[in-house]
Amino acid sequence: MDIVPTFTPNAPTATEMELVEQEKKEYLLLGTFVRTRGLRLFQWNHNENKLIEVKLRDNLTAELKIEDSKLVAKDIEHEVADLDGRYEYFESLNHKTALKHIEKFKAGKIKSLNNLRRYDPANMNELKFW
Repeated sequence: MDIVPTFTPNAPTATEMELVEQEKKEYLLLGTFVRTRGLRLFQWNHNENKLIEVKLRDNLTAELKIEDSKLVAKDIEHEVADLDGRYEYFESLNHKTALKHIEKFKAGKIKSLNNLRRYDPANMNELKFW
């Protein structure tokens, strides 16, 4: 008869797994993304089942570099949005197709709502056709 239960430190608890999933979502949203022309950015609050279009604003900062003894301004970002790690972010054509995208996610047809592409300067030179 064991008076003290055996402790297994390698077995993750439900709260630890939830924290890891939350960190994954927060990490996913940090950084720069390449937007698809013509699509709108939406945020979905899964607790309240609420869909909101994200308001984008133009970035007014530029990076100044010296090229061939001339001062050249280069844009770092074109549009900026403040994102919250508690929500899921994705692009869609309009509100109606965004709702269909969420329904597909709830039904298990797609694994993740996020369809944003990461910015990678090495791959920006090649042409992509959809």
